[in-house]
Amino acid sequence: MIYHISFLLFLFLCINLNAQNLVINPDFSDILIFYSNGKKVYPNHWSSYSWPFPPFSHPARAAHGEFPTKPVFNEKKPGVILLHVLQPSEGITTKLKENLVPDQKYEVKVKVKIFKAKLSSDYYPEDTKVRVTREGDTVDLGYNKVVSLIVKFHYTLPACPPDLTDTLLFLDFDEEITPDYPYWITLSTTYIARGGESYFSIGSCSTSEYIGFLQKHRSDTINYNNKFTRYLISYVSILPVYDDEVTDIKFLHSFDPDSIYPERIKKFIIRNIFFDFDKYELSDLTKRELSELSIYLLENPNITLNIIGHTDSIGSADYNQVLSENRAKSVYSYLISKGIDDSRLNWKGRGMNDPLEGENYLKNFEMHRRVEFEMLLNNK
Repeated sequence: MIYHISFLLFLFLCINLNAQNLVINPDFSDILIFYSNGKKVYPNHWSSYSWPFPPFSHPARAAHGEFPTKPVFNEKKPGVILLHVLQPSEGITTKLKENLVPDQKYEVKVKVKIFKAKLSSDYYPEDTKVRVTREGDTVDLGYNKVVSLIVKFHYTLPACPPDLTDTLLFLDFDEEITPDYPYWITLSTTYIARGGESYFSIGSCSTSEYIGFLQKHRSDTINYNNKFTRYLISYVSILPVYDDEVTDIKFLHSFDPDSIYPERIKKFIIRNIFFDFDKYELSDLTKRELSELSIYLLENPNITLNIIGHTDSIGSADYNQVLSENRAKSVYSYLISKGIDDSRLNWKGRGMNDPLEGENYLKNFEMHRRVEFEMLLNNK
């Protein structure tokens, strides 16, 4: 009976989180197959500014610097799009599940990986990063610059040139990210809706338009001759943000990166990470959740994590203090085994000093046998 209730709760939470994302096919796993002049595969609910659609494949097959020309697809697996940002510029678009609500705040996230970027100029040596003009001004040639990703909200199906009612947003990379950065990155920004926006797009329909946006909105003076940029895109989400959800602690049934906002959430608990009575060994389910958490940490190297172990109120305070420390250390050691640098992790035990509050937890000792995670942003 308990198993069935837990499963239904898990199913409800998954459906609820999925429903909040306004992007219908966020991981490109829903595909269309055409057999005109050979087999062609495209992500359902997505289209391009102009035909043909950008190259599309599986993340595992889209290795850095390589992209299959004839992808082999399983409909149940997510896909990845190779988008030319500059030279040439491409754009992809999707119709949202529902129109945006006036004055509602939304968080836009796009998971990307730098595929190929040539940002050096043929006119200057590779080791020269700036040029001094005759007037004495210093011009950054952009050798180590990563181009911001442009996204837009639209009232109608996007076209070229852009409509005056389109809203343009920039997804910027951190300053330390260079064209040879090898990991996936989740770019994000927030948007206050005007109301009624029904389409979302990534990219642009022409290089001149893209560069014009950079020059106008980013005061970009870089010479983009003989330069190109291509990004892999594997996930897109548009989620409403409610200020009254800002909390000291957030409860997750299972780890979901789209529910984590390091800027606003101090701590979170993953309910699938729990311990048997008087134990600190990790269950298989706990290891699966920690594996997902480790992937998130590898993709977000600016985040450090405090791991805090807890116990229920059965037993002595001294015994439970040691037990809580062992639980925190078990999680700490497992994350290190998954490639997380130990300098980004800290652990401590709180024993039975911090029980969860509320009627749901008074008689449920299992809930107290937990670890909490505290995320800290390192903006250096």
